[in-house]
Amino acid sequence: PAAGVPAPTAATSTSPAPPRALLSDRKSFLSQFHPKPLLISIIRLSTLTASTIFATYVTDQIEYETSNEKLVTSGVLTPDQCDLRNKEWEEIQWKLRWGEFKTKAMVGWFKYQVTVLIMRTYEKLAEGRVSTETLDRLTMDTMKAGVRTCDSYGVGVGGSGGSGGSSSAKEAVRSEMVSTCLWANVIGFAADATVQLAILSYGYYVYYQGRRARIGTDLEVETLLEEEEEVVEEEAEEEEVEGVEVTVQGEVMGDKDAAIGDDAVVPPSDADDADAGDKKDAADADAVMNSSTTFGDDAVVPPSDADDADAGDKICIPTQGWGADDKDSTDDNNNDEEGAMALSYLIKTVRIIVSRSVGLVAASYGGAYGTVLWPGWGTLLGTSVADSMVSSVLD
Repeated sequence: PAAGVPAPTAATSTSPAPPRALLSDRKSFLSQFHPKPLLISIIRLSTLTASTIFATYVTDQIEYETSNEKLVTSGVLTPDQCDLRNKEWEEIQWKLRWGEFKTKAMVGWFKYQVTVLIMRTYEKLAEGRVSTETLDRLTMDTMKAGVRTCDSYGVGVGGSGGSGGSSSAKEAVRSEMVSTCLWANVIGFAADATVQLAILSYGYYVYYQGRRARIGTDLEVETLLEEEEEVVEEEAEEEEVEGVEVTVQGEVMGDKDAAIGDDAVVPPSDADDADAGDKKDAADADAVMNSSTTFGDDAVVPPSDADDADAGDKICIPTQGWGADDKDSTDDNNNDEEGAMALSYLIKTVRIIVSRSVGLVAASYGGAYGTVLWPGWGTLLGTSVADSMVSSVLD
């Protein structure tokens, strides 16, 4: 060694690493758009989308082939028909599902970027509301934390415990990583739930607005049709009344001509009596015309009875049941449908919250067990697998 420089000792060469600075794992607001994180996110989401499509295809294929086998057993299909159906399903579904890969990958990537932006927003909001130690736990990188924890306990490949480490060390790593993953994934799962709830709310909003527009159009068309029907009925009633007047006048005049005759000579006194008879017949005809609407054309109803009949018609108009107003019935149906839609939205909202909460706990345990098997990458894989399993069961 050079003069004045002390030689390294065993104590100085094996001194422990300096403690990690708080918030050292925290990312900047737009860090996901840097070249390396951007490339990693594209590869990760493309792989995840491809694996999801393939897993779904295999699951549906098994179910379809099982249902065809049951048809063969029951004698509905022959074995050759069963094989043909399976082959056609494979060819059609394989092309159809992989044809959606590009769209699903782009949608998944866009959703991931929005989720990360919401995560950064939540971290910014928590910055002034929680302590530095708590914020450090909320923003910790679980992959790096898994490597550090295994190194500290000598667990994992390359650790002091050999390829696995002692059982007590593994248990200590799992216990510590469950807490670490639980804290570090809270904001991420909250952001994911926020995105899902936003998509759900937007979908229900679009559906509700479209439904209201359709109902409004139907009501306008129904109103126009009712107005046209009323006009047609009024015109028909006017024509009917005019026809009754002409018929009654013709009958009266015919009776007069038949009784008196065109060539008959009537004394003045008899002519006056004939005029009085004509006036009486006309009054009877008016009574017939006024009462025809309620009791028929051939009935003669006194004015008092006609008024009672009109009052009875007004009282007996139904307001509920099969004879109620169509508009009121439509409003009741609309209210029932809106209530059912609100209940469906509430159920799906609760389901998303429960799914993300259970997924958070499962991902924490998955990350802990993955860390013991493979520090770092095993943490990420364990977290993703556990979350996917919970989502497939609950969603």
